[in-house]
Amino acid sequence: MKKKYKIIAIIQTRMRSRRLPNKALLDLEGKPAILRMIERVKLSKLISKIYIATSLAQEDDSLANLIDKEKNILLFRGDEKNVLSRFYEISKKEGAEIVVRLTGDCPLIDPYIIDQTIELLISKKADYASNTLKRTYPDGLDVEVFTASSLDSTYKNVRDNYSLEHVTPYMHGKSKKVSKVGNYTKVSLEYIADFSCLRWTLDEERDLAVIREIFKALKPLSSWQEIIAFLIKRPFIQMRNQSININEGSSHHGENISKRYKKSNLFFKRAINSVPLGSQTFSKSFIQWPRGASPLFIERGYGSKIVDIDGNHYVDYVLGLLPITLGYCDSDVDEAVIKQINKGPIFSLPSKLETILSEKLIEIIPCAEMVRFGKNGSDVTTAAIRIARAFT
Repeated sequence: MKKKYKIIAIIQTRMRSRRLPNKALLDLEGKPAILRMIERVKLSKLISKIYIATSLAQEDDSLANLIDKEKNILLFRGDEKNVLSRFYEISKKEGAEIVVRLTGDCPLIDPYIIDQTIELLISKKADYASNTLKRTYPDGLDVEVFTASSLDSTYKNVRDNYSLEHVTPYMHGKSKKVSKVGNYTKVSLEYIADFSCLRWTLDEERDLAVIREIFKALKPLSSWQEIIAFLIKRPFIQMRNQSININEGSSHHGENISKRYKKSNLFFKRAINSVPLGSQTFSKSFIQWPRGASPLFIERGYGSKIVDIDGNHYVDYVLGLLPITLGYCDSDVDEAVIKQINKGPIFSLPSKLETILSEKLIEIIPCAEMVRFGKNGSDVTTAAIRIARAFT
């Protein structure tokens, strides 16, 4: 790269997060997550200046106070919902030629990948370059690079809330169903192997647990390949958050209630044709909820929360009709289950585990003399009544 370009990196971040509040300031081995990310971005050889772009909301004051104390890191506060305007105003203020967009939920961002993406944009004389057009890198190493002129034209041409919040849909064109798309030359940075199944972004408690394990075991500035090598030896760590969909937290401002449950309502029309009430359990069926304005099908759970098939998150007070006492995806439970699955889940003769668990139950339940396992609540209730009848 012969010519010296003025290249600025803008890290957009905020404190208001529904799934993981204040995540920018969460501790990663003695430092807030956002400072861990900044440490890594500083290792880029091509970036001239680094900005933290946050909002004027009161919730972001603590973040702003932290950044104000950091040397060689600039702070910009702007419109809370119009994130695009923050990028545009910073670019104009600095007279930037190339802008690097990063999000503050990527504390493992790799400076070498940042520089590769910049070099790709310049060498191909493109308007937009990214490693997310076709994903081969782990989620959480996301880099977008675009020319200042592309940012200018985007700012002048988009008005929809989705584009204003997510900045680049008009450039990359991956969100045609919800936003306008411009005409830009795009190039994709892709790795020789596909690691897109890995999730290193910081959006939920399970993400935090995984990233903390990485920072605890490795040096803070370890390369992404070193992190891969570490996780290969410890597969249970990387499995903890793999069920979370990419961009699941992406929001659409102003959507009405019918759109919020669109997938649930559509899938119900399919389910009702093959399953009575659309559910195998009466108490979980649609008749328990206001249809059309509530979730009908669950995609996954984590801790005390569940996520429906539309990507909406809830605190689950029902807990699977009460047996989920430890919460969903407890790491100790999951690891034990996975280990047993590798041995086999069910056999034609008893397993030693049946006796071991029975002995443990007899030990901790004073009235228990022997143990018989049942398949469900109805079976054991019926058995209890029959035993009572026989005894009396």
